[in-house]
Amino acid sequence: MQRLCDKKHRDLWLKNGDEWHTGNCRNSDGHYERKRAEEELQKAHKLESLGLLAGGIAHDFNNLLGGIFGYIDMASDESKESKVTRYLSKAMNTIDRARALTQQLLTFAKGGAPIQQ
Repeated sequence: MQRLCDKKHRDLWLKNGDEWHTGNCRNSDGHYERKRAEEELQKAHKLESLGLLAGGIAHDFNNLLGGIFGYIDMASDESKESKVTRYLSKAMNTIDRARALTQQLLTFAKGGAPIQQ
């Protein structure tokens, strides 16, 4: 069972397996803060959904980049013109930057903070 608490170590919600349950939160007056706990739980579910979406998009985008990279690499190998080869090389560098962005999305999807550069 996983228990998440606020800054004053009061229960906000409990996780048992895959199910979340709100806990009985009391403020200093002894009143229940159930609504606040439910809002926090809803926020956690939204972040989890956003992480799943970001991970799916990142994987699909990375697969597309791999195909584009492959064709640009083959074109670069076949080209005899230095100007064309230079442009293709710049395109490949751009793909590397896009892959770094994709890696940040995957880091976010796994629950980590994206790396700021």
